[in-house]
Amino acid sequence: MINIITIKWGTKYDYRHPNKIYKDCKEKCSFDFTFYCVTDNALDLDPNIVALDMPTHSNLNFYNYIDDHLIDKTLMWDRPKLYLFTDFEKEFNGTNIFLDIDAQVNEDLAYLTTLPDNKPWIIDMHWKTNWKENWDKLWNGRINSSIIVWRNSQCKEITKKVLENAKDNFDKYATIDTFMSYEVVDYSNYNNTFFDFLPAFVCCLGKHYTPIPGEFLITLWSNST
Repeated sequence: MINIITIKWGTKYDYRHPNKIYKDCKEKCSFDFTFYCVTDNALDLDPNIVALDMPTHSNLNFYNYIDDHLIDKTLMWDRPKLYLFTDFEKEFNGTNIFLDIDAQVNEDLAYLTTLPDNKPWIIDMHWKTNWKENWDKLWNGRINSSIIVWRNSQCKEITKKVLENAKDNFDKYATIDTFMSYEVVDYSNYNNTFFDFLPAFVCCLGKHYTPIPGEFLITLWSNST
């Protein structure tokens, strides 16, 4: 079973974004998949998208934080993503491909279904230099969770690790990416790291980049509508 997953909450993005990702995947992917959108508002989603209600249980305090912190991007503002790893084990069974809501699918994603399954896979922004020395809470981690590939419940330990010391982690890290960059990655020995890292041809990051056909599977930060 192959699942393609995105998540949408708040008002910055609307139904057009998951609909566009679904349409691109349907046109370009050579394999069968189920497309899920975890959301607090399923209005006008493509009927072929399986909408899953955003969980609201208190350990991630979804409704308690979003209005106050989303604009300023504080207090691990993207932590609704952590629900993906713990709350949908029945649905997210098999190979799971998560795409951020501003992703643009350029090519067939079949390669992502063939990755070895001993670890989950994520983006390492390896081009960032002096990221520890110049650290700020928001932007200077190297992990980027805009694409994650995992099997079954492989990533549930990430959510558990955040919640082990939730208040301090929410105060310290503005995103789950910076949390993972500091807490689960050993850059001196990748064998000790929770994730494997996606090869460079999988994605490029940039709002204004026009991909050359066949160059990257996915463009991120594309404002894809």
